[in-house]
Amino acid sequence: GGEVLCAVRSSYGAFLGVRFSPDGRLVAAGGEDDVITVVDVRARAVIARCEAHSSWISAVVFAPTTLGAALQSGPRSKKDAVHDDVANTALGGVYRLVSAGQDCRICLWDLDADALLRQARSDVRGHGKSRRSTSSVSSSSTSRKSAASSGGKTPTVLRASHAPIISPLSAHYAHSEPLTDISCGNDGAIISADASGIVKWWAVSPAPPQFQLHPNASAAPHS
Repeated sequence: GGEVLCAVRSSYGAFLGVRFSPDGRLVAAGGEDDVITVVDVRARAVIARCEAHSSWISAVVFAPTTLGAALQSGPRSKKDAVHDDVANTALGGVYRLVSAGQDCRICLWDLDADALLRQARSDVRGHGKSRRSTSSVSSSSTSRKSAASSGGKTPTVLRASHAPIISPLSAHYAHSEPLTDISCGNDGAIISADASGIVKWWAVSPAPPQFQLHPNASAAPHS
């Protein structure tokens, strides 16, 4: 079996959605605490807490490429797109994260992973190593369960309280009912679904981001 290398805990309740970035560097998780926790897997550190939603976060998803590749002008071949994505990731590209909440909103977040990691490490040093984060304290029962699931070793629970708090690039009231899921296409389009069974397709302009509903691009259950 595999080994659990590290873990992260929400400040309240359950995580309802978790996703890797396309290159596997970042993990974003959101849920009942109304906050998205972003982890740099390579550095094993919480690098951001995304706060804007006023209710549970139903789902999170990363755009297919880093923004440096996605915003290239002109037609791009599949080979060029892959090359650009790898290059931007290696240079510390900006990741586009999309979240869907039960507050009926879609939020867009731009994450400069390298800058956030530097800030997170600086904040931890500034608070001192002796200060313990509430997010790193686990109950004995939780510790026993974690140890059992990781082959007898208790995994490191990453601190989240000192991570930078960031605001969204854009927040859009997309539905009249709570959102249940979200997805991103390779062309930057966003698909959202709500609790009433409606699915919507969105085109998002680059800067500043603005949502435009594609004509006739919505679907609802047949009566």
